Amino acid sequence: MDPVNLSNFELLPDELLDDVLGRISRHDQCHVAATSKRCYNLAIPHLYRSIELVDCRGPGNGPDEYDDHDDTPMIRMIMLLATNEYLASKVQTLMHRCHLPLPGAFATLPYLHMTGKTLSCNVKVRVVLRAAIANMKRVRTLRIIFGHAHITNTLLHGFFDPKRTKIAPVRRLWIESSHLCGGRPHLDFNGLESLRLRRLRLGRGEHLLPDRFVLSRGGTNITIPDWGQGTTVTRATAQQIWYDRFKESFEYANKWDDAILKQFPQFDSLYEANKPAEISEWGPIDPPIDESDGRLCYTMIPSSAPTLVSLCLDWCFGMSGFFRESEILGSITFPKLRALQVRNAAMPETIFRDGSFLFEGFWLDFLSRHPKIQCLAWPSEHFFSATPNNAETRQVIDNLGRELKVLRVDAFLLRKAEPLTDLSAKPVKAEARHRRRLFIQHFAAKLISLEILKIEGGVPKDETREMIKAVKRSPLKKLVLIGVSCPIAPPTPIDLLRCGPGFHAESDDPTSIWFGIDDAPRLQTIATHHASTITDLKFCGFYRAPNLYYSTALSGTVHFKHLHNLLSPLRHFHQLQHIALAWELDTDFEDAHRDAEVIAYWADAVSPRSTALTVANVEAESNPWRDVLEQVYAPPKLAKLLAESAGPHLSPIAKARPGGVIMDALFLMGTHEKQDIYHFEVAIGPSNDVLRYKGPRGEFEESKTREKLETRGWF
Repeated sequence: MDPVNLSNFELLPDELLDDVLGRISRHDQCHVAATSKRCYNLAIPHLYRSIELVDCRGPGNGPDEYDDHDDTPMIRMIMLLATNEYLASKVQTLMHRCHLPLPGAFATLPYLHMTGKTLSCNVKVRVVLRAAIANMKRVRTLRIIFGHAHITNTLLHGFFDPKRTKIAPVRRLWIESSHLCGGRPHLDFNGLESLRLRRLRLGRGEHLLPDRFVLSRGGTNITIPDWGQGTTVTRATAQQIWYDRFKESFEYANKWDDAILKQFPQFDSLYEANKPAEISEWGPIDPPIDESDGRLCYTMIPSSAPTLVSLCLDWCFGMSGFFRESEILGSITFPKLRALQVRNAAMPETIFRDGSFLFEGFWLDFLSRHPKIQCLAWPSEHFFSATPNNAETRQVIDNLGRELKVLRVDAFLLRKAEPLTDLSAKPVKAEARHRRRLFIQHFAAKLISLEILKIEGGVPKDETREMIKAVKRSPLKKLVLIGVSCPIAPPTPIDLLRCGPGFHAESDDPTSIWFGIDDAPRLQTIATHHASTITDLKFCGFYRAPNLYYSTALSGTVHFKHLHNLLSPLRHFHQLQHIALAWELDTDFEDAHRDAEVIAYWADAVSPRSTALTVANVEAESNPWRDVLEQVYAPPKLAKLLAESAGPHLSPIAKARPGGVIMDALFLMGTHEKQDIYHFEVAIGPSNDVLRYKGPRGEFEESKTREKLETRGWF
């Protein structure tokens, strides 16, 4: 930078420089901080506004001698925050996570217990972490995602210690796939506004499956599915074996910890300076084998009642038992509560087993005490058990119909495609069908202020259609449909034959609700009732998704005729700003699926430093597959193809707005063992031109994951 430009740069006011720093990458912020004292002071709050405490896989002395959970990077950050009060005071968001991929909800989570007592078990590390917590006086958001049990325990008991000196309390708490080690009644969660508990074990016993394992340092190798990366091998120990070898397990872990702490000569003095008089509470905890996470929640939720705005229980095991045993919601009023979400009750371990219904008994009383709820997530089969007849129920429904702005419903997840209509004859399934249809007729039809509707899981397609029609009086802005099959795909002739004629629900207006299959395309139904208000659409489901390429595409011919009937109703959505749509991407070439090579090619395109090889062992000048990659799958070419295929069906008015319409194409790529959803965002302009694009990025890539965390509504 020449002196003249440097002088002009220095003349910019702090407010403008701060705005610039907020828009650039962390890497660039580091460079700016090194230029001058003024820039350093402005950049530091951005650099330390959000930090992570994460471990790594450490080096070893051989193939079977390594530390699965090396805390070196975590200890380095903890020491910095414990010794530098200025930097620690800039932290506003803190996340703790394990470096391993999140356990899969179906393949791993039911069998993997999160106790992991040999992970981060060194008492000295946790004492110094408490000193770091004392310095972090401005933390507003705390996320613990697949956390180590000891660190999770220390973070919660540190940040929510009523004696802690703080400038502001923690406002948002997210705990996922972690273990809560009991809890002391003196913890103070007052000040929390958003509480999200995800994939935790809340009940006692009924949700626990045999052959459980705990992560450990040492033990038997197990594989954890890693989305987009195949599998990750780590160490685990069978729960009963770990319990029997408690002392031996800690001796093995302490050996690794001693080696790690030798890298930090000043660590012992830092520990001695902060060591409490009594450290028994810091010692190893020997948990009962079937201990759940519910005990701390019994303290957490009531304690946060005066300030809590949003409560979300997502994919938690044993929810029925948790509500039944705790009775924590039965007598407490949350004066500021605006969001209640019970999400993903969609598998045997997470469903309601005790006949809980939202508009009956316990939950009806709860809704009566909380008339200002604006966001609700609930299983579609658990709103009603029978037709609502009493005045109190109708009053609560009418009030919620006026107040509710966000609604998410789901149903028991089906491994196969969602049926066009439910023809089940078995009593249990027939009763569930009856309850879902009561929800549509007696609640969805009462909603007049709804802005966001999300339908997920195994909801039959005709019931999804009727839900969309039922909320026709609402100013719907965002609609999300997620399932196994493409939500807007037309039925096949065989499907129609299987379904038979439709029938009307019992209603005062027999034309209002129709169960069965009609001839109208799904998008046409949505357009008929909501085209004037919709700004955001998402249709995710890969079975029978539209095929971006026919097999002839690789020989140079691309057909778009099959998209006309599917997407043509989009021309009526004049307010549309964003649409996410699942596509089938044909990668067949020379009788072989080339997903892995396309993914590697994208990795090279997005990151020039990637070592992925797109072509191997073939001379460059005679490689037809490389030519196809460059002509068809290169991001600029793919963006142009998406714009040419979807653009003609979009509203000219919507495309003419600044920024155009963003098409977020979703591709399910890879084999069954190594699969990920790739997002490719393309902004389409008035002439169906590409204004800009981003990606393709995997669903679990760091940038995409962080983006979803930061932009999630209602936390």
